[in-house]
Amino acid sequence: MSRVLFTKDGRRTGNAIVIKEVQPKTEALKSFLAQTNSKIYLLETDFGNRVEMSREEIERNFEWGPRNTYTEWAANRAELRQENKIKDQVDKHDRTSNS
Repeated sequence: MSRVLFTKDGRRTGNAIVIKEVQPKTEALKSFLAQTNSKIYLLETDFGNRVEMSREEIERNFEWGPRNTYTEWAANRAELRQENKIKDQVDKHDRTSNS
């Protein structure tokens, strides 16, 4: 697992990572997945939201990226959030200084 996913439409969701394959929660879904030879995967977005999607849903919404460990993904996400936080503070300071 641990494939990075790049969003196709940033308005709907950010980038994500595949965490693991999960078992379907209902018999109907289990039967459907068996008939279509599909699986369900747990994803985590760069905002920290977790969602379950089939491979088909993943491919509709994301481009497949490289393999990465979840630890690296989380560290990169934390680093980017910190960089954005600092950038937002600088931008805010610049706006108030120029007023």
